[in-house]
Amino acid sequence: MKNVTTKKTNISLLIGDDSFIVSYYKDKIISQNLLNSNKELNRVNINCENDYFNFESLANEISLFKKARILVATIHNFNLLQKLSKYFLSLIEGISSNDCFIIILNQKLTKQIERNEVIRQIKAKYELISCNNFSEFEIRNWITKECLLHDISIEEEAISKLLEFYPNSFHEIHQSIEKLKILKKSYSMFTKYDIEHHFEVNDECSVFNLSNAWLKKDLLAFNILRKLRLANFDTLFILNVLLKDIFYLYELIEISNNRSKKDLFFKRNNIWSFKQNQLVFASKQFSVEQLQQSLKILLQAEKK
Repeated sequence: MKNVTTKKTNISLLIGDDSFIVSYYKDKIISQNLLNSNKELNRVNINCENDYFNFESLANEISLFKKARILVATIHNFNLLQKLSKYFLSLIEGISSNDCFIIILNQKLTKQIERNEVIRQIKAKYELISCNNFSEFEIRNWITKECLLHDISIEEEAISKLLEFYPNSFHEIHQSIEKLKILKKSYSMFTKYDIEHHFEVNDECSVFNLSNAWLKKDLLAFNILRKLRLANFDTLFILNVLLKDIFYLYELIEISNNRSKKDLFFKRNNIWSFKQNQLVFASKQFSVEQLQQSLKILLQAEKK
């Protein structure tokens, strides 16, 4: 980690993947007494990748930082970054060294970020942390720690396989850990062979791709399902994944116009951001009648 300023401050500009950086620095933030782990009110999260967030609500929400100890803003869109830059700068000018201000920017935007005048001003004054600065040893430790938090056992060779599949892609690695949470009931220890079976990038035939295709109403779902059956894949596991998607959609359709309830729903079910976007999109594509028909078919298949 390179410190680019001599000014004593706890403000950091983070360029990289939100899921990796927030979890990696969580202990550090808490140990600095910047965030009380039992009081989430001290933290304001702004996730700019979800479609249902509009610029006006973001602008209002970002002002809540004056009442918080830590602000995490995740930005995946450069145009939105341009609009929000003035808010970042005004906030930074008014906060003290006891506050922790974290801006998380998508790593793919690095070149565009370099041309942003406000970001250049921030970089000139404050510490810059980039995912590119982390060693493989640090990333391996992070993966092991994240797995242990979810009671997941994983071999070193399995971690190597994840890093081989998703080099420099912390978002994909984090999603893989979330998928392992779904699979863990069937496994005592994940090996590299398990990772190959479930996460091989070039293999379109996986239960997760089946779920993705079904949520999009993509006819590819039938082709994936046929291949999974021919490969003697665990039918009960396939059904459980699809049934879970259906029950999620039932609830989302009921609360479709209530943003606070949706946020609570995602938090309660521990659904990661990529899956959130899929479910929100699907909840607008499926009717209750279609879900009932899908549920009927799956329950009949489960009895067989």
